[in-house]
Amino acid sequence: MSLTDKKIEEKYGDLIAVDNSNSGIAGGTQRTLEDGLGNESCLQIGTTSSTINLGASGSFVVKDNSGNAKLTINNTSTTLATAPINTNQLIFNIDASGSVTSETHYMMVSGDASTTESLVSLGTSTDPSTTVSTVGTMINNMHYLHSAINIDSAHFFASTGSNTNCTINFHLMSYAFNFANSDTATNGDLSDGVVVVDHSPSIRFTQSDRINSVAGTVQSASVAAGRVLVASIENATNTDSISGKVVVNYHYI
Repeated sequence: MSLTDKKIEEKYGDLIAVDNSNSGIAGGTQRTLEDGLGNESCLQIGTTSSTINLGASGSFVVKDNSGNAKLTINNTSTTLATAPINTNQLIFNIDASGSVTSETHYMMVSGDASTTESLVSLGTSTDPSTTVSTVGTMINNMHYLHSAINIDSAHFFASTGSNTNCTINFHLMSYAFNFANSDTATNGDLSDGVVVVDHSPSIRFTQSDRINSVAGTVQSASVAAGRVLVASIENATNTDSISGKVVVNYHYI
């Protein structure tokens, strides 16, 4: 924009300035940039620092010379290129070497715990049970969240113990966790179960000579602090042994 040959009345509303008694940005205090009509911007500047105040739906974006977003900051996340800067990965495993009950959801093991932990059933409904009475063997099946997270993706991997085609279903659930330390049998019980990611589509044609895999469908991405994540696996075809892995990408919010 050029001001050449323009009258003040024609362009004053488009001028950017600070309101500081004609002293500019001197004085050591950040000043809000505003236009000639008095509309405040989200940017404050000073002699040594600047601040961007994002509105409820605002964002700050840095682009390269081709116009591609390289850094995006909003009220819920900070994204570098195409992935949040604080992306983390969580893994669940299971190696059910013996036979299982068909059409039964079983808890998988979180992190680096043994993949041959005792099998814990989450029921036989279409989705895993939304309430679970805790038993001691569940301690390695849960991932407790100290901070709120957003689930970005989940990938499921499965194999079975025979050459019979099997359909394998996975779920990633979140539960409210009874966090307590007392002489009460309900300590650690799970409630308010929510399907975070499901197996749409199912893993089909699974046999012992292959590892089949699918990307899960995120159903409820935001998970509050104080809840636990639990992954489950189900052999929907027969009682063949099953091996599975769930890889979850998430970021803190």
